[in-house]
Amino acid sequence: MIFIQWYSIALILADVYELYTLHTAPEVSLSEATVWFDLFSDSTVSVLLYTAVLLLFMVSRGFVVLQPVNRWMIMLNLYSEAIRVLLFAYLFKVNRAASSWNTFLLTFMVCNVVLYARNYYTTKLYLEGNLGD
Repeated sequence: MIFIQWYSIALILADVYELYTLHTAPEVSLSEATVWFDLFSDSTVSVLLYTAVLLLFMVSRGFVVLQPVNRWMIMLNLYSEAIRVLLFAYLFKVNRAASSWNTFLLTFMVCNVVLYARNYYTTKLYLEGNLGD
């Protein structure tokens, strides 16, 4: 349980760093601040939309940090990570300048889904064994 808390904190800090680099860039554009977007996605609202999506994903990870034994919070985070994989897989598909770095990050996100699914399963078995359901 402690591992999943620290791992979630590390992932939250990675998202915070991405938001920091996005909002402190001299010229705020998604194509320069992140590797997921190309020049066709630069607009005035796109930075705020991407920020909102990242904050939404960070909230579900924050629930796991606060309550690592609550299997419903872990399931919420699992679904959030799965949606994140689908969203970034679509961004990988439409990005014309996609590189191997995008492939590595997408693979890492799939590993996150597997890790959170395994944590949900072991927590479910642990709670059923201790509560006698």
